Amino acid sequence: MALEGTLTDMPLADMLEVFHTHHRSGRLLLSRQEERGLIFFGEGRMIDALLVTDIEGNNVIHAEDAILRLLEWREADFSFEHDTSVNERPRRVTHDIDWFLAAARKSNPPPLNLSTRLQPAKPTAASAGPFTLNAEEWRLVGALWPQRTLGMVCVELDLSPQKVISLADAMLRRGLLSVADDVEAPRVAAPRPVADTARPMMAVAPLKHIARTQPQSPQETMVQSHLLKAIIRRVRTL
Repeated sequence: MALEGTLTDMPLADMLEVFHTHHRSGRLLLSRQEERGLIFFGEGRMIDALLVTDIEGNNVIHAEDAILRLLEWREADFSFEHDTSVNERPRRVTHDIDWFLAAARKSNPPPLNLSTRLQPAKPTAASAGPFTLNAEEWRLVGALWPQRTLGMVCVELDLSPQKVISLADAMLRRGLLSVADDVEAPRVAAPRPVADTARPMMAVAPLKHIARTQPQSPQETMVQSHLLKAIIRRVRTL
């Protein structure tokens, strides 16, 4: 029995994690207009991949490059067929799933706004190694706790929204931050800026508006969570 759907309902990154967690073997076919992608899984690990970018089949991308390109897709149909014979296929993909997910996050970070909540990224094999933070980056990491939105961080650090979003986006692309799980933020009043007599009041007024920024409703993410659980239940039956 094949597992079918669209990337709108279930992004490819989520599927990779599900197949990896449940050690599935088989072929995942993705189709978008004239393009076709095929990823082979052996016991949950990606062992080979192909991406055909034209209907004649003259332009074919292989292995890691194909998977990275497929992770950029946002709309496509998919079909997964369980097949243990895939385990005998020669392994052409050398990196693990964490490497691909980290690379996808760096190349395609989600758009940030003042309602976004970030957190320090979980260490992976791809992100192992020393890294350095400048003073502004350390201040940003410290201001993110506990589950503050970027709007609240603007108030906490007395920085403009453009500065905070630019700084957070750069750290997101470096794999140092990740979007926080959509849980309800603590109901703690955001700190209000103290008026500085050496500054005109117009410089403080916009920050008061930012302090009233509320986190986005978690309903959309709850729907995505339900879809993920449904996919997991379906995978277990394959």
